[in-house]
Amino acid sequence: MISPEEFEELARNIVGGTEETLVSGVNERLVSSLIQGGQLTAADWRDIEQLAQANHEALQQLLLETRTPIANEVKAAIQEAQALSAANDLIPLRSLYGSVATPSATQLFKRVSAQTVEGVQSIIARQNIKFVQDAERLWYEVAGEAVTSKNHGLETQDAIIKRAVRRLSEEGLRFIEYKSGVHTSIDAAIRRHVISQAGQASGRITMGYMDEFAHDLVFTSAHFGARPEHEVWQGKAYSLTGPKAQGGVTYPNFYRATEYGDVAGLLGVNCRHSFGPYYPGITELPAVPEKRDGMTSEERYRQVQKQRGYERAIRDKKRAVHNAELTGADPTQFRLELGKKQRQLKAHTEKYNLVREPRREKAYGIGAQPRGLRSARLHRRTMSAERMGGMGDTLNAVNWTRVKSPEFRKAFDAITDDSKLNALLHSESLRILEHRNNTDFEDLVIINRTKHVVVGRSTNATEAGSARYTEDLKRRIVRAQTAGDELVALHNHPNSYPPSYHDIASVKGHGYSKSLAIGHNGDLYCIDRVSNSFQRYHHAETYSRFIEAGNSEKKSAILSLDYLKKLRLIAFRRWLL
Repeated sequence: MISPEEFEELARNIVGGTEETLVSGVNERLVSSLIQGGQLTAADWRDIEQLAQANHEALQQLLLETRTPIANEVKAAIQEAQALSAANDLIPLRSLYGSVATPSATQLFKRVSAQTVEGVQSIIARQNIKFVQDAERLWYEVAGEAVTSKNHGLETQDAIIKRAVRRLSEEGLRFIEYKSGVHTSIDAAIRRHVISQAGQASGRITMGYMDEFAHDLVFTSAHFGARPEHEVWQGKAYSLTGPKAQGGVTYPNFYRATEYGDVAGLLGVNCRHSFGPYYPGITELPAVPEKRDGMTSEERYRQVQKQRGYERAIRDKKRAVHNAELTGADPTQFRLELGKKQRQLKAHTEKYNLVREPRREKAYGIGAQPRGLRSARLHRRTMSAERMGGMGDTLNAVNWTRVKSPEFRKAFDAITDDSKLNALLHSESLRILEHRNNTDFEDLVIINRTKHVVVGRSTNATEAGSARYTEDLKRRIVRAQTAGDELVALHNHPNSYPPSYHDIASVKGHGYSKSLAIGHNGDLYCIDRVSNSFQRYHHAETYSRFIEAGNSEKKSAILSLDYLKKLRLIAFRRWLL
């Protein structure tokens, strides 16, 4: 059984690796081959043909270079996810029946895992080939339109370039045409296939273990805001051979109720539900409230779908800004459009109390994310300030009054009983905040607690909301821990929020003795210890409980950490200046 969060993490690991490098390379090659220095590179159809041939050769080489790394990343991510899913089912079954899985069950896991890896690798390879072919076809069409318009004097060159950039940005990643006529982007298509394939494989493994232990009862996962046709069967217990009466309870037939095995049913296309063994009197069925924030689950689903529409528009606008800047064209109009969509999304999420998800607003394949504008006049004023050494956008500006105060310095004195280490943590914190002032990005510093030295730094993250573990940093961490040294992790939170689940998990996963998060507003959080018993659902359930009680996101995060502390799952301290 695999959770919705684990589905998403699996998809992110695959889509965000070498696959994104491929998409970025295709985009930059095609855009920059058509426009350079704000000028069209082709004067006539002969130029277009020559450029098209050069593009084809370059992109075929890029496909060749990325094919094996993508396949290797797919294999590693899927095997890890399926091992976790199998353990979630197998551990309680063994505990209940007091036996171990036979070789046949082990062989089932290996066979299903290998089939899933091969299937996803094949799907992604085929889609990448088609993506490149369709991108080349679009480029040829856009280039032809641009050259024709220029040679016939139909538009100004500025208008021609803007239209070309817009089409390449908004249509360049959309390539899949289903029988319904719907197009989608390559990252969304791959994400959907990964989730579907991994879910179905997880289901086959679960069924194998159920058969192995002759266990008949199962239950389905549940989440608020599920699609209406799935809401009717989520969070309930069923019998694989039912309907069946047991212990005074009649359990419906699992297959008929959930349409398991059907493309529109449980674990069908893009379904994030899962199922696992049910134990009467032991398993607590997941509860979903009838309403949240005044909305039913179905109403929330509709509003979330509208949110997804705004997020898609934001990604398109960000890509247009990036491509305009890449080619030397004026990006102001695209940044104004981006700003408008961001304000519309903000208004929508605030009206319906929805959570904004920065990862869904991230334009795929462009690296650093551009920002929107409210007005052209503000843009000119900001650019002037930047040229004069000003701060520009102060969305995540550091509160230097707090950060340079005696209170902020004094907070570090309480982190450990080692004054030299505390001073190093303070100085590195100032260094991080200086570097990431006015940005959405995080720096990560690993400090050797034993030797009072910096083990390594990660300062080039391009995805908002997460620090980047480079391969070099990972090697440095392993080397220090192999030598028996204790490590402390230090990073910033531009939005000044408390530590997330991933922050807690990193302490457990990397074996840090402490992990510090510094808010740009001067707040300081320290995780001192994480119990081996801590699991993802502990954090998710407590956070959801406080959200449902009407607390803000930040307050709910703090309250959930305090609650986990009471349960002795973590040791946690905070200094809110």
